Amino acid sequence: MMVERMTKCDILAARIPLWRNLGWSLYTALMATALTLVFCSMAGYAFALMEFRFKKPLFTLVMATMLLPSFMNMIPTFMVMDALGWIDQHRALYLPGAASAFGIFLMRQFASTAVPRELLEAARIDGCSEFRIFWQIILPLCRPALIVVGLFTF
Repeated sequence: MMVERMTKCDILAARIPLWRNLGWSLYTALMATALTLVFCSMAGYAFALMEFRFKKPLFTLVMATMLLPSFMNMIPTFMVMDALGWIDQHRALYLPGAASAFGIFLMRQFASTAVPRELLEAARIDGCSEFRIFWQIILPLCRPALIVVGLFTF
C-alpha cells in the first residue's frame, strides 16, 4: 500500500475555511472564558464570604483536584460527553472546564481580602438578596481578579 504525500501546493489548494475555523475557535474560547468567570466568581464568593455546612471539606476537595494531572481526566470526560451525546459538539470543549480549581482558588483568595464583611452586612440590612449582593457589590470589587482569571482562561 502506497502512502500519498501531500505537497505544499496540495495543501494550499485544499481551500481550508480559515475564517470559519477562526470564528469557531474564538467562539469556543469566549464561551469557556465567560462560563469560567461566572462559575469561579460565584464559587469564590461562596467559599470566601458565606457560611455553610461542609465548607472546608468541599474547598479541600476542590483544591485536591489540582493535584491530578489533566490527562487523567481525559477518558472519564470523554465517557461523560459520550453519555450526554455531546461528541463532535462545541459545548464538549468549553463546559467541562467551566469551573476550574485555580479560578475558584484565586477568586476565593481575592474576595476574602478585598471585600469587607461590613459592606455585605449593610447590604443585607438594606434588604438586598444574595444575587444582588453578588452582582452589584462582589463583582465590581473583584474586577482585578476577574481580569486575571479571564486572561489565564482565554
